[in-house]
Amino acid sequence: MFNIKNTLKTKKALLAFLVPSIMLQQAQADEQSEPTVTLETITVNVSGKAKEEVGEKIVNRKELNQQMVQSSADLVRYNTEVDVAYGGGNRSGNKGFAVRGVDGNRVNMNIDGISLPESETNEIFSPYGYMYEGRFNPDIEIMQSVRIHAGSDSLLNGSGAVGGSVTYNTKDPKSLIRSGNKLGGYVKTGYTNKNEEWMQAVGLAANLDKWEFLINYAHREGHETKNHDMKKANKAKVDPGYIFSAEEMPDRYSTKSLIYPNPLNFKRDSAIAKLYYNLNNQHRLGIHGMYQKQTNDINSQSTATYGSRLSSSIRMAHDKEKMESYGVSYRFTPENMPWLEMVDANYTHNKVFGLADTWLYDRKINSSTEQVESSNKEYRPTETKTDQFTIQLKTLPILLNKFGDHTFGVRSSYAKQDYTTSASYFGQYGQFLQFAFPDAKKHNFNLTLTDDIYLSQRLQGSLGLRYDNFRYSPYFQDDVFGMSENKRNADLCSNSYNNTLFCQRYRNGEGLSKTKFNHVTWSAALNYAIIPEKLTARYKVGTGFLAPTVTQLYSNFEGLGARQVPNYQLKPETSLNQELEFNWNVKDNLLLTAGGYITKYDDFIHTRYWTTPTNGCTGGYTCLQSVNLDDATVHGLKLGVKADLSNALKLGGKLNVFADFHT
Repeated sequence: MFNIKNTLKTKKALLAFLVPSIMLQQAQADEQSEPTVTLETITVNVSGKAKEEVGEKIVNRKELNQQMVQSSADLVRYNTEVDVAYGGGNRSGNKGFAVRGVDGNRVNMNIDGISLPESETNEIFSPYGYMYEGRFNPDIEIMQSVRIHAGSDSLLNGSGAVGGSVTYNTKDPKSLIRSGNKLGGYVKTGYTNKNEEWMQAVGLAANLDKWEFLINYAHREGHETKNHDMKKANKAKVDPGYIFSAEEMPDRYSTKSLIYPNPLNFKRDSAIAKLYYNLNNQHRLGIHGMYQKQTNDINSQSTATYGSRLSSSIRMAHDKEKMESYGVSYRFTPENMPWLEMVDANYTHNKVFGLADTWLYDRKINSSTEQVESSNKEYRPTETKTDQFTIQLKTLPILLNKFGDHTFGVRSSYAKQDYTTSASYFGQYGQFLQFAFPDAKKHNFNLTLTDDIYLSQRLQGSLGLRYDNFRYSPYFQDDVFGMSENKRNADLCSNSYNNTLFCQRYRNGEGLSKTKFNHVTWSAALNYAIIPEKLTARYKVGTGFLAPTVTQLYSNFEGLGARQVPNYQLKPETSLNQELEFNWNVKDNLLLTAGGYITKYDDFIHTRYWTTPTNGCTGGYTCLQSVNLDDATVHGLKLGVKADLSNALKLGGKLNVFADFHT
């Protein structure tokens, strides 16, 4: 959802003082000492912090631990440009991140370069929250760093980075091993009061001559996030037979009068494993795997359709979110090639499963008793399988005389994605909800060229160009109960609804039309030291895009007084982002930052509603269709200060403080 109005309201200044974190850890891994370089008798510390670009924030493992980051909300706690996006009534976790006024699919999320599935939002069922529409959120504990980029970022991450991107980088064996050691590991436990969440984690890694390996496991259990009352969670409430007290539900016959968050019990297990074999100093082979599963048991009575125990069933959710990923990799780092730094190739298979599993219980209420009588089931899973092949090449700096030093990069990948969804109602009469939700195979080939330019100590720059080719091939699959969508839809079109818009399109094969398009993305940046080591100006301009989702292109559901009309001519959303930033080192321990940006968006994908008998819409129905709208513009201002007060206060260590403002 695009929400300029709320985002453009001035955010209050964020002032945060980093204090020592108390964590129960052992033998430690992620807070390892910085790597060192020894030159004769001189030892120099080398910072492990990656260089940040304009609009970018990289949170490494040390900072994740210091800030005790346990969730997506914790991750952006100190970032005034980014927040977590939640959908009203959506019980499938959050919808990713909101960056400078855009959220949801307009912010790319990926793990080690593999894009996570987009949210396939169904406009008709979204208000009820009974379909899986969340974005998969990987567990922070198995991550080595997280890169958060505000502004167009499609050069690196492709579709979805129209407003920004969040890149999760998983741990590798060296993440858990202190400098100079061959083995490393840790044990950790933690507790979060706001949702009574317990976390336990363990990790082990080794670097044994030619072999390197890592294994990391984390487990979490918790409940709903508390409101202002901080009322303690009660597992018994996640039971259809539980009767809420008068305090919890003032109106005995209306579930909408519930005043506390919906009771929730959740469990999450996540694990990552990597194994590398170094044939020699130049060639390395590797295999990797990742697994995460979360189950949610939710009492969602407060969101019942009618909100009354007498007029609607009690809804209990048993939702699930799961990711399985594995792959192989190869890296070549030549020793005798003066122009080539490395070649990296990998293949990854990634499967993300999201399930909205709702059980409906009917109750019988009299003057003194309340009893559960029967149950039905709404089982609505989605699954996205991705197979991605990637190869990238990076050169060493190549001297071009007066044109400076150039470091070139080439990256190409091919991703094949299969998206499927099943939405069925399986009750005591074996009935099915007979509507069409599209499935599709998506193919994406892309090629990226980059050039990092060093002209002088005062002037550096970069250029980049990317080409994307997309192809969509929709089809009908068998549903989870063995009945094919093809047969269900054919049966539907043979009854009293056989003159509906959907059946006409279905007979003509219009629901299976293929779609394809190309897109070019570019980016340029310039850094100039106005006053060397004192005042620096940084400017960046770049473009982004968002490809339409399968639902937006092909959905043709008809029922409940509404009709969805496909739009095969839907175009990608695009953005152009320009940003200028000044950094002033007032003293060695004081840095001031000021910057501004302007982002222009075109061809927004939005849902259009109409009731007049046009474009196949007949009387008595509300029709809806995804369409491209006009442009929009977002502009903002950022101010920041970072300081080390340890010298001024004559402290032995460091006392870092910072304050950021964004409007």
